[in-house]
Amino acid sequence: MTAFLCAEVRPLPLGAADLAPDPRVEALRTSTLSLGGLDAAFEAEAVRQLDVDYDLTTATDLERLQAENAQLKIRVSELERRLAAVEAKLAE
Repeated sequence: MTAFLCAEVRPLPLGAADLAPDPRVEALRTSTLSLGGLDAAFEAEAVRQLDVDYDLTTATDLERLQAENAQLKIRVSELERRLAAVEAKLAE
């Protein structure tokens, strides 16, 4: 049984696909032009997410996050100290 695919569905030979325009990419570019590009759209979404997260954060959550942040800073400094010791041994 032979199946025939239309030109839009049929895969192009290796290498030729890079030169052929993809209608899905063109549609994405067209739809994001009004937003100022993908970077601006991503930044707008990130800011919106941060605003939502900030509004939902309570004082207790903030204190918990600050405590976790302090613990992580201690852990990072410990790991940096251990890394410096290993690098010193390797330098010998």
